[in-house]
Amino acid sequence: TGLQHGVIDRSRFTANCNFYFDAQAIADYQASLGPLGAIESLHETSSFPRGGMRYRGFAVEFANGTRVNLSTFTVPDGKIEQFLVEPGA
Repeated sequence: TGLQHGVIDRSRFTANCNFYFDAQAIADYQASLGPLGAIESLHETSSFPRGGMRYRGFAVEFANGTRVNLSTFTVPDGKIEQFLVEPGA
C-alpha cells in the first residue's frame, strides 16, 4: 500500500533494492498501483530458499478486480533484496 501512495519504508530494503527504488521507480509504481484501490486479498503462493535468500511469491487482488503477482527475495537479516510486481492471471 505504501507504493500506491508513493512511499516506502526504506529500512525494510537492502542497499541494492533502495537504489532501484529511486524517485522515478516509486512514481511509476504509484501511477500503476494507486488507481487499483485497496488490496482485497493477498496470499502466498510459493516460498523456497535460493542463493542464500528466501524467495516468496504472492497473488494480490485489488478492489477493482485487478490481479497482480508479487515476488520478493529476502536476505537472512529480513531485508528485501528484490521486489517485483507483474500482471496476474
